[in-house]
Parts: sequence; structure tokens; C-alpha cells
Amino acid sequence: MSATLAAGFLGYQAVKGLVDAALSAGLFGEPGTLLVTECRSGGGRRSPQICTGAFTYASTGEQVMVKAFSWAESSAIYPAQINADGDRAVLRGVLGVAASLPYFWFLVALGSGGLWIWYLDELVGRLAAAVCLVAAAGFMVGLFAMAAS
Repeated sequence: MSATLAAGFLGYQAVKGLVDAALSAGLFGEPGTLLVTECRSGGGRRSPQICTGAFTYASTGEQVMVKAFSWAESSAIYPAQINADGDRAVLRGVLGVAASLPYFWFLVALGSGGLWIWYLDELVGRLAAAVCLVAAAGFMVGLFAMAAS
């Protein structure tokens, strides 16, 4: 049961990360700046902080209150991209894309490592090991991007 929940959580976070990465890359949404107004601790010991801020549209100068990314610092200003609903902003640019993908890369690494163990075929094993190493590197890049932003 717990393995199913863990896989479901990783799958949800991976898909959410891909959507956030597309938003950070500017494939949809609108650009602007985000002034983080408040960051508070989540409910539990291990839950991430919850941040809110004022997003200012680059085109109109209009300001709206939004949910910010969880690794933001209070009273900091970031280049951001807002989603179409206008309720959530993500860090814009390469750093934002990299910071959005750690769960995606972790899921790829876990899946390819599972393939490697499952088949133990020389060709499949080498391919899965290569995918696992690339995914592990992507995971580390995402973690460093979160820390750098």
C-alpha cells in the first residue's frame, strides 16, 4: 500500500513539475515580477513552506496576489511567470525550469533503476543504467537550482 502511495505522490509531483517547467519556460502564461510578501512553515514537520506574493504583470503593471514557489525568500523580488488562472506564479527562466524538475528526474531514475534490476539483460541494463545516471544528474541540477534561487 505504501509503495503505491509513494508512486502516486512521485507521479503527481512529476506531472506538476513538468507543467511548472513549461510555465517557467514561457510556453504559456504571462511574464512579470513577483514580490514575495509572506512565507510561513507548512503544517507538519516535513512539509514545505507556503509562500504568497504580489505578482506585477509586465504588460499592464496590474498587481495580483498569488501563491509563490515554496523555496522563495520573504520580501525578495523574482522574475516570474503567472499561470492562465492568475493564482500561481513560478520562477521564470532556465533556473525556474531546472528547479521545477527534481521529482520528474527522481521518478525517471527510480523507473530506469527498476528496469535495470528487473531485466538484468546486458543491453537493457546498460541503457537503464545510462538513463538512471542522466536522471540522477538532472535531479541534482534541480536541487541546486532550488538552492540557488
